[in-house]
Amino acid sequence: DARRRARIEALFALGGRRWNEERALERYELLYEAGLVAEAVTGLTLHKQNFRRGVERTGLVEATGALASATGGRPAELYRSVGADPLAGATLGLTLPAQR
Repeated sequence: DARRRARIEALFALGGRRWNEERALERYELLYEAGLVAEAVTGLTLHKQNFRRGVERTGLVEATGALASATGGRPAELYRSVGADPLAGATLGLTLPAQR
């Protein structure tokens, strides 16, 4: 829908929008939400670190080398969108690593 597309464009500087460093936590939360969707669809509990690595391997995101310390716990590694537009169509598959 249009609201979802606008959110993704704003978070990942798509559609001519400017990159906003202050939205780093929102990008992190979006990655977390993506994991929740995958868990809901598959009925599996995902191994969080392996899911993150899998998303990285798709080539849609890369680590910035920076950390967000205002996460309420362990500092979160920050990522940025790279390569293809995630709204442009199909991407390579993502393996869903379940916890044992």
